[in-house]
Amino acid sequence: MLLVVFVALLALTTDARTLMFFDDHPLNLRTNVERHVGQVEIISTYKEPNSSLCINWGYPSVYPCPVKVGSENMTYCMMYEAQTFPDHMIYILLATSQDGITNWMPRNTEKDLPNLSGRKFPNQVIPGGKRQEFNGVIIDHEAAANERYKVLGELTLWTSPDGLVWSDSGRAWQPHTTDYPVSLFWNNISKSWNVAARPRNSDRRIALHSLDKNWSTWQTLPQLALDTDALDTPLAEIYGMTAFEYYGYYVGLLHMYHVPQTVDASNSPHKYLTGKSDVLLSYSLNGEYWKRSLREPLIPNGPPGSLDAGLIYPTAIREDENGQVYMISSTSQFEHGIFNYPNNTGSGAIQTYSMRKHGWMYLEPQGGMGTIGTRILYWSSGEAEININAVNGVAKCRVTDPTGTALEGFDWDNADEFSEDTTSWSPKWGNKTLASIAGKHQSSVIRLEIQLTNARLYSISGDFVPISSTEMKGYPSLRFVIIMNTFDWQ
Repeated sequence: MLLVVFVALLALTTDARTLMFFDDHPLNLRTNVERHVGQVEIISTYKEPNSSLCINWGYPSVYPCPVKVGSENMTYCMMYEAQTFPDHMIYILLATSQDGITNWMPRNTEKDLPNLSGRKFPNQVIPGGKRQEFNGVIIDHEAAANERYKVLGELTLWTSPDGLVWSDSGRAWQPHTTDYPVSLFWNNISKSWNVAARPRNSDRRIALHSLDKNWSTWQTLPQLALDTDALDTPLAEIYGMTAFEYYGYYVGLLHMYHVPQTVDASNSPHKYLTGKSDVLLSYSLNGEYWKRSLREPLIPNGPPGSLDAGLIYPTAIREDENGQVYMISSTSQFEHGIFNYPNNTGSGAIQTYSMRKHGWMYLEPQGGMGTIGTRILYWSSGEAEININAVNGVAKCRVTDPTGTALEGFDWDNADEFSEDTTSWSPKWGNKTLASIAGKHQSSVIRLEIQLTNARLYSISGDFVPISSTEMKGYPSLRFVIIMNTFDWQ
């Protein structure tokens, strides 16, 4: 299902939590361990079959939809943009796939939409002949049935009962045009829909626009969320951010434009036309205050001649039943997607990048053995699920009290070694497990330490509540702390 609808913030009582390592906030021990950005691979490529169309800036959205209007049988649809040249007209087209990840095929909509005005292509889904961009389809389960599906047009919100039959609501989601792509996500803390977009067309920063549940009025004025800084490549710009909630975090895929460092008359009045675009990470704990991550690209450009050599814009995110993450992206062989018309119209594609569950960042020893330790946790129940790759290496875990002293029977000498690749390693100490000490108030206030040798650590999940030493000592009842704890590191 779509990430925008499948992830919910983790509750503060006894629901599972996940610690990921965008920064060191989950840790209070880190020895001989480096942080790196995760790795992706291309698993699917969709080329527009009509050679007259350009999809370098396709901005795909992926969502479940009926196999035909009125049917209860479902498949997956991909809405994407295609441009004609030299008139630069935009047509919104549809493709379909059984799994929403691979094997995309153009979807003929002529039977479903026999009266579509301005139709020029058989898989067209929005009236054509307009210079209007579309991006960011979501499913709003609280909306009326005829407005369940929503997508942002260049100025107004469009709605649909099924993702096939679309109509313009006339409700403006912004007072002026902005350049695409934009991103629409639900913030479960502020209980509002948020749009991550440029403040204005030529303003290459990311602002957050917050909309009420009726999609008719702003809750707040747009707030600046992210900008480039001195750690970026010279003169770099942020062209967009695809934002979504993910296991209690908010993740942003930054579309980073690395520009040439000279300006000539052919570019005027634009700042730049050439230059490559890749994908960097940003993240937030509350969906409002965003941080930049390492300046290593999560999705780097491919080699010259490859379909992603010049530009990558991921705009649709999916997850399968095993937690594997898929980023469906517009790509182009040419820098900034600019090609030499009338040649190279087919220089763009929609490519799907795959990444392991929680694989945004990982911790790895610099060489030899490294050790990390968590902050204080109240372990409520069950076992840990540790996302780790220790093939041809070894990992061990020990449990300590808040002071760092190992619990009896849970020290390094008692720990079973682990040398596999899994998203759900549950450490053991002989016949002892974390479940045996869980839910026992003071004795369940622990830390986890993990030794890594030739191994990569991605995340730690379990039924726990992180607490501070002040919270642990400052209340008469630890159970009161667990219930009232306001942790979400917001």
